[in-house]
Amino acid sequence: MNKNPYLLGFLCLILVATLWIGGKSAWGVYRYLHLSQVTSPETLMISIKKKSSNHYIPTVQYNYQVKGKEFQGKQDLNHIKYFREEYLENDLSKIKKEEKWTIYYDPANPSRSSLKREFPYKNVAYSFIMVGLLGYFIWLGIFTQKN
Repeated sequence: MNKNPYLLGFLCLILVATLWIGGKSAWGVYRYLHLSQVTSPETLMISIKKKSSNHYIPTVQYNYQVKGKEFQGKQDLNHIKYFREEYLENDLSKIKKEEKWTIYYDPANPSRSSLKREFPYKNVAYSFIMVGLLGYFIWLGIFTQKN
């Protein structure tokens, strides 16, 4: 391996980034696999959350039952964005009617729930790219040492 301190520092930086992105994707895959059961909400309440001076999103509070036991959940709907609070207030009833409300929960721990269950394709792809980059630069360090 090439002992160039710049190359070693760069490898360490790529290693840290690879571990960070790999950890994020592993957590996303873990959540995706564990939120395997589905139920419907018993009650649902939508409120408005102010993210910044011109960014408002709906927040959903919901109750659901699993095996006779009641659970609560709360989630921000970040995919629905409004720039004015009045517009979101006018659309709250429409959002409540038009959204398909499915609750995904972990059967081992039913208090863990979510309204969205999406596989983290992008994070997994970034993880593979980072592992490839790390492998390339390690190979480059070994190859430049031989020459």
